[in-house]
Amino acid sequence: MRMKILLDNETEQELLYRSNYLGVSLSSIVLLHLVLYQRYPDLSREDFKRISTDKCRSLQIDVKDEVIKKFDSRPRYDNSISMLLSVFILKITKETKDAWKDIKHEEKFKMAFSTYSIAKEVIDEMKDVKQKTGLTFTTIINYAALMDVDAINQLSLFSDSNEKKQQGFQLSEKAIEKIQGQALSQDISVGNLLEIKLEKALKRLA
Repeated sequence: MRMKILLDNETEQELLYRSNYLGVSLSSIVLLHLVLYQRYPDLSREDFKRISTDKCRSLQIDVKDEVIKKFDSRPRYDNSISMLLSVFILKITKETKDAWKDIKHEEKFKMAFSTYSIAKEVIDEMKDVKQKTGLTFTTIINYAALMDVDAINQLSLFSDSNEKKQQGFQLSEKAIEKIQGQALSQDISVGNLLEIKLEKALKRLA
């Protein structure tokens, strides 16, 4: 469903910097925040009163019915679902500044295409999340690259049940730099580390 999301200058700038870091569009980062923070507590009537529509610009984005359903039952005090999503984005962007303080950049990072060997079940789960949420593979993989992971059990990476599949991804140069450094320090391949990060990210996005 096509939705009109209202963004004030401060929120738009903050989200743009976050999208630059991931190498994705502004629309993609807005959708990522709707999915990622869908379990955030309900908005108050006061939250709706704080938005100044005359100081906002509208951004048209496609939002899947599955995502809208997560918000449709929330109190919106006679406002439209579009206004609910707008106020939600304004509030969640402000309240997650600390979490994203090192995950933003004034200019968009360049992208590079690479192919990795990833467990087929993880790729299938990615496809399922994409279908339900509308998030692109590029958004999912670059968000996943940010994930921190615990100590890795090397033996688990070589299970006979893990059927592998070659999958191409567009990663931002910052994501590549981060994951290559982590793979080197943990003495595993970039593909194996990316698979572990993907599994963690997909649980958050489900």
